[in-house]
Amino acid sequence: MRAVEAGAEEDRYTSDSICIPKRSDAALAHATAYTNEEVTGRRPPKWKRKIKCDEAKPWCFRCTSTSRRCEGYKTSEVQSTIASRQSSLLRSASASTSAAAAASATSPLSEGLLDTRLANSIDEHKAFHAFLHSGTFTLGCSSDIDLWCRYIPQLFHTEPAIRHAGLAIGSLLLQNGSMRLKEQSPIIKETGSGGDGAFAVHHYQKAIQSTLRSMQSGRKDIKLAGITCILFFSIEALQGHEHEALQLFKRGNQFRPISSFEDPNHADPILAGLEQSFSRLHIQSSMFEGSVIQTTETDADLDGAINSTIQAQTELSSLILITCRAVEEGIFMKWMPQFTQFVNVGDMDRGAALLQIQARVRQLRETLQRWHTRFLAYKEQSSRKRESVEEAILTGFLLLRSESIYFWMVGCTEQSELVYDSCLPRFQEAVNSAGQILDLMHRSGKVGPFSFELGLMPPLFVIIQKCRDPRVRRQALDLLRRAPAQEGLWNRDIIVQVCEKTIELEEGSDGFVREIPQDRIDIEIPEAMRIKLVKVDLRTTLEDGRTGDFVDFYSLPHGFDREWCITRDFFEV
Repeated sequence: MRAVEAGAEEDRYTSDSICIPKRSDAALAHATAYTNEEVTGRRPPKWKRKIKCDEAKPWCFRCTSTSRRCEGYKTSEVQSTIASRQSSLLRSASASTSAAAAASATSPLSEGLLDTRLANSIDEHKAFHAFLHSGTFTLGCSSDIDLWCRYIPQLFHTEPAIRHAGLAIGSLLLQNGSMRLKEQSPIIKETGSGGDGAFAVHHYQKAIQSTLRSMQSGRKDIKLAGITCILFFSIEALQGHEHEALQLFKRGNQFRPISSFEDPNHADPILAGLEQSFSRLHIQSSMFEGSVIQTTETDADLDGAINSTIQAQTELSSLILITCRAVEEGIFMKWMPQFTQFVNVGDMDRGAALLQIQARVRQLRETLQRWHTRFLAYKEQSSRKRESVEEAILTGFLLLRSESIYFWMVGCTEQSELVYDSCLPRFQEAVNSAGQILDLMHRSGKVGPFSFELGLMPPLFVIIQKCRDPRVRRQALDLLRRAPAQEGLWNRDIIVQVCEKTIELEEGSDGFVREIPQDRIDIEIPEAMRIKLVKVDLRTTLEDGRTGDFVDFYSLPHGFDREWCITRDFFEV
């Protein structure tokens, strides 16, 4: 009878931590659903449920519906480990961004998300871990650290659109297969590191729905809108949807957050990071779609001293946009006789226009040299302080980009590709710098399957295309194979295949791309064999299901006044 009464008493206690009167040993023997922690003196014992109940894991409906919180299942250490890491992240994020903290206080979801309940399944745990602990360090590619590693993770906890978009990105990062997560991660140890495309699409749709609801409610938050656009761009780029990613950028650019960079040290760090990100998205759009989005030559003031890497990056991004426009016009003008069959040029005076572009290019070279001198002075002055890994990588990237701009301008108005042969020392120096950056990225764990930022691929691609020294271009090709799997819209597998095809066409070295035959080391590639232009189309899917890019290689084997010889090939992802 006493055992029955004890069992009846137990049914009334369903809370996480409860106190009950002191009972006999016989009654305690029947309390199988609870664990006696410690009984000291007259203090009543505490009891905790240690086995799961019959509701849906990991949070029971019976608990959540009555405003009680279940501590979870103590049989697994995964949840407690994640909770401690999330709490640490929240503390650091809250201390770093006061604006986001104020927003989280007014968010209807802040109370429900600012605890350990950030994932409803092990798939969400893995995606959450991939985005926060691995993705944020590679998505920003050592730039915009505050934006990617502080502000976006904090909004992950308070904004449903950011949370769902982050889970989609994390799942796609895992799905790509080359994510190197830390060995101590209990999630990856117990469940593997696979990703699910349906999972990513589901959360992407949820993010879009949350964004539409926010817009319909009349809420206007320029920071949130800019970050959402960037995350959506990353999702489309990770899926290989290049056209959709470019369309997203063009629509988001209409609401582009503009911040003043007259004093970068006192500018809003979030708006500054968004401005930097949109500027580099602008560069990617110019590379893929030409001058669809216009730019002006007053975007940067390249005078005075450089006081920060943010200022240097801002100036260089603006200079890249101006250079892209000038190089595009120069290439069109120098090959206009061959392009007349595709474009109606009207009564344009080719000679006068070409002279005007050459003058602009000379001016841009002088501007680039001034920027380079000012940045080296800043680097020398700041070298007295201890430089972080992110700063070292970003500094190397900026110098490498400035060299790639120089290579763009060398031959943009010259028909002969032989003009690049005089740049061999600079090609070699740029390859050495790229190798140092890549080694630093690998040692510091900054190499992931995707980088929102354009880093190594564009400079290495230019070097391989324009440097005809077989040893230097193969060194660059080896570095390209070690680069992140994707940088923005640049896919490493596609770019490597394009570069290998260029080497085969120019050197006639079919099957000798990786190793150089001794009898071909010192052979100079003749002008007629050199590829003049390479045009990469946007991602497409063939009828047989293969996905990749069509690429056209333009050459003039019969002279500058003859028609193009176009080699078209399809490269599969």
